[in-house]
Amino acid sequence: MKAYRNTPQGFNIAFPNGMTVCVTWYRKTTSDGGQTNAEVIVWDKDNVRYEYEDRLWREGEGLDEHTLPSMVEWKGINCYVKPRELVEILDAAENYDTET
Repeated sequence: MKAYRNTPQGFNIAFPNGMTVCVTWYRKTTSDGGQTNAEVIVWDKDNVRYEYEDRLWREGEGLDEHTLPSMVEWKGINCYVKPRELVEILDAAENYDTET
């Protein structure tokens, strides 16, 4: 998998540890269209979604091969993420130990 992938509404970043971060900001997401925040979905190599809150990961539900990240249920979506929070999420995803 490529490390970076553009999407029509944002971008995805895949880290070597198997974590992927999807950032979107179009009008049909839980964001303000990119004016001040974005919607962020994080999943691991097994397609399990993660929410990042108060500097902790909370495991959400899995994604299946027929579900696009922009169409998943609310659980596992990081809503109205501001730039500073996005930097924290990216750093945490890159450093998440997927082997535990």
